[in-house]
Amino acid sequence: MLAGLPKVRAADETPRRGGVLRAATSEEPFAPAFDVHKVDSLLTTRIGYLAYNGLVNVNERREIEPDLAESWEQPDALTYIFKLRKGVLFHDGTEFDADAVKFNLERIINPETASPKRADFAVIKTIDVVDKYTVKLHLDHPFAPLLGYMRRSYFGIMSPKAITEQMGQDPLKRSIGTGPFKFVSYTRGDKVILERFDKYFGTPAWLDGIEIRIMPEQSTQFAALQTGSLDYMIQTSPSFAEQMKYNPDLQVLSAPSTIWDFLAFNVMRAPFTDKRVRQAFSMALDREAMAKGVYRGYAKAAQGALSSGFSPYFRDNGDIPFQTYDPDRAKALLKEADFPFQSELRFDTFTERPWGQIGDAIADQISALGVKLRIEKPDFNTFAQYFYGTKEYWFGNSSMTGGGADPDELMYKQFVTGEVYNINNYTNPEVDKLLKDARTENDVEKRVDLYNKANRMLMEECCVAFLVYPDLVEGMRANVHGYRFRDESAGTFDECWLS
Repeated sequence: MLAGLPKVRAADETPRRGGVLRAATSEEPFAPAFDVHKVDSLLTTRIGYLAYNGLVNVNERREIEPDLAESWEQPDALTYIFKLRKGVLFHDGTEFDADAVKFNLERIINPETASPKRADFAVIKTIDVVDKYTVKLHLDHPFAPLLGYMRRSYFGIMSPKAITEQMGQDPLKRSIGTGPFKFVSYTRGDKVILERFDKYFGTPAWLDGIEIRIMPEQSTQFAALQTGSLDYMIQTSPSFAEQMKYNPDLQVLSAPSTIWDFLAFNVMRAPFTDKRVRQAFSMALDREAMAKGVYRGYAKAAQGALSSGFSPYFRDNGDIPFQTYDPDRAKALLKEADFPFQSELRFDTFTERPWGQIGDAIADQISALGVKLRIEKPDFNTFAQYFYGTKEYWFGNSSMTGGGADPDELMYKQFVTGEVYNINNYTNPEVDKLLKDARTENDVEKRVDLYNKANRMLMEECCVAFLVYPDLVEGMRANVHGYRFRDESAGTFDECWLS
């Protein structure tokens, strides 16, 4: 009985400096350079968050606050003026200034960089260095999400000197930011090591350093956490989080997220060219069971691309039937569509928890309709190459998050025709127009209406079956303090301390 009671900390515990936080992740970073201009991986971004800063940051309420920009103004819909902090140094000793901002923005916008974030900054027509600490941006057209894209966990500002001089040498040496930690080493399949940057412009980190170990199996991580040879599990599987609650040496933090797990259909490949087949597969899925069984209650059944964690944009769309569990209706739709039950369909998932477990549940529930499946289940990096890259799949499950402060990140690149994460090959002129109009509209209530209309169309069309909104869940030793959720890409270990 006592094991189930909440843990209570002594009121007089105050932050103290020192120690190395030992964290673990199941994924291999997209490295060796932690180049956040070229990579849009959640894990790589979380690690990069420790070494870089943006012009702005996002707080735990998803509100925008200053970072390298002390302040900003928008004199008209096409102009932003940023006033920068003075005396900020990159890890290589060079000074951060307006020229560095201009260099970084131009690098992302340059097609030769091949940045997956280029479309978010291509609206910038000119970048004027007004003086050493003032930058003025002129836009081609109004673009409401821009400020959110300038945040630390998305637009990490890197040293121009390091990028220019180290590009052809050790790639880790060009991973130079202004953040509270600096990279020391990265050994593929083993670990990433960072140490405190003592000349950081903000409050120096409490920790001496962070060691991020690459441990593919969370069961191995959990065992190490229990014995004390590990302090922190990044993206903790809820199955282990549930066990942690009853260990007085461990703790679990959780918070609502903007993440949505999904089942994607390649709408260019039969039988998923038929909307009725996609709707049937969606209605065959028991989302409540996934939330309770796989996520142990650390998730909610999804209603489209915008969760309640993204207030004020969330709207209840429970009236749309195709996101509701109804296997009888699903079977009827397949018969109506003259579904080829004799054919075998390829279904792609990946091994890492909890997504692999969600994939197992999907396979069971789709098979229950009488559908024959051939299941492919590689590791995530292999899966990502063809699922997000070449799009050589029939249907498969994964997870999407934009995090940050604007729903544009969760919808535009996923569903507008031809965009970088439109892995479904989906095209709908009405959805395109709604999401493009939302980008140029500054009135929040009008934007809410535009996003909700697009969301409802997507739920009807079922180019993806929205599954669940997982909570953010992190497990750690009881002596780890100070971690705060900001957004899904923000690993705020720079605020942690060890008792």
